[in-house]
Amino acid sequence: MGGSRISVLPGDRLRFARYDPDPALARFVDSYWSLDVDHPPAAIDLVPDGMVDITFEYGMRVGAYVTGALPAAVRYTH
Repeated sequence: MGGSRISVLPGDRLRFARYDPDPALARFVDSYWSLDVDHPPAAIDLVPDGMVDITFEYGMRVGAYVTGALPAAVRYTH
């Protein structure tokens, strides 16, 4: 794994995994991560880490969006 920064704090019913990027992208991408929710809805706490995230959603809603660096902790319901 790359750096030790993890911005998601898993809770009940959540599985978090973090992956190193392909070496060709390592200069631009810190890591990839996935989050599986067993029984939605589930609360996901994000803490500021200074990173920009690109999120891809699958399932009932399909889409992608960019989240800038967070100024404060935030809770999302998945």
